[in-house]
Amino acid sequence: MKLQGMFRLPKNRKFGFTPRYYDEAKEDFEYRVARAKQEARAESGAEENDENYVPLRRGELRRSSRLLNSDTKSSNLRTIMILGILLMLAYWLFYS
Repeated sequence: MKLQGMFRLPKNRKFGFTPRYYDEAKEDFEYRVARAKQEARAESGAEENDENYVPLRRGELRRSSRLLNSDTKSSNLRTIMILGILLMLAYWLFYS
């Protein structure tokens, strides 16, 4: 009989996480240096390429997402209002 095979539980998965050290001052310094180099190249008239790429600074994405969220909220509100007006119009057409 194979009753033991029916009740076999899966083994736990192991999770190996090695934390990395984050130095905010160093990242801020590297960001300012990269921006200064980019501005210097722009003033000298150098062409833009992949070397001029500067990654987003910590927190910039959050700020831009807040702006998008306010736009989405107003869009959602507008959609709900239109849906409400259409439902009231349909109710008025069917029951009057």
